[in-house]
Amino acid sequence: DITHVVHLADPYPHSAVQVVPREKEVPKAGMVEALMEQLAKHRRETGRLPHFCYASSFEVYPFAFNATVPQPLTETLPLSTPSSLRGASKMMDEMLAKLYYDTKGIYSVGLRFFSVYGPWGVPGSPLFEMAERAVTGDLATMDKDDDTMRGFRESVHDFVYIDDAVDAVMAAMQFRPQVSTSSQATVAENGESWHEPHPVIFNVATGHGHSLEDVAKIMQEFFPTDGDKQSHMHAGHGTKPTVSVGSTKRAESVLGYRPQVSMRDGIIKT
Repeated sequence: DITHVVHLADPYPHSAVQVVPREKEVPKAGMVEALMEQLAKHRRETGRLPHFCYASSFEVYPFAFNATVPQPLTETLPLSTPSSLRGASKMMDEMLAKLYYDTKGIYSVGLRFFSVYGPWGVPGSPLFEMAERAVTGDLATMDKDDDTMRGFRESVHDFVYIDDAVDAVMAAMQFRPQVSTSSQATVAENGESWHEPHPVIFNVATGHGHSLEDVAKIMQEFFPTDGDKQSHMHAGHGTKPTVSVGSTKRAESVLGYRPQVSMRDGIIKT
């Protein structure tokens, strides 16, 4: 019997190289819709609705240039323009999740993952590239060779170690608020009714921001470079650093989720 469905979706950040080639810069939300349809079908056939948890992203939030967007980012922040096309596809996923609740009573938990890192990281992502260069003693030249890094290195991100991200998924899988059958049922246009909790979204973050300069300093403690090659990252011409730090208050109070791995410890483990 199926009790849980977890959809981790596209795991690659906008800055990473796609291991499996696909058409780039195209928002996608078809898989969430397909899964929602299968969940509705499963309930019609068995009378049971599996617990559905899906991955969203911090990229649904708008770009935060300096202090233009309140930090930390909370789940109640009105969403208008996402910070990337990937963020647009995740926003579509969240809208579909809400729509399938309103029309078919499909309950779901969405997780807005911030910048997840750790062993077996994604090739092409900034931390993966930095780790490779640190090992080879080439970290200091990174800002010379990589145009992507020029607009990323001074930005402040909320880096989440993979173990904490997994803990959040496990907590979300176990979370299902009880709804009294005596409460007013939700009724769709076709007359179908249900007593299901409303869908909910949680940030998966640490509540602490770090720049790539912070990361470089930690890496250089273990892989020092020559004195004249010390990494010192400066913003490229015309770039604006952004800030993306997530609030963990909702996840802490509802899921009991509390990140355990500090940035320093996570880099060491990576």
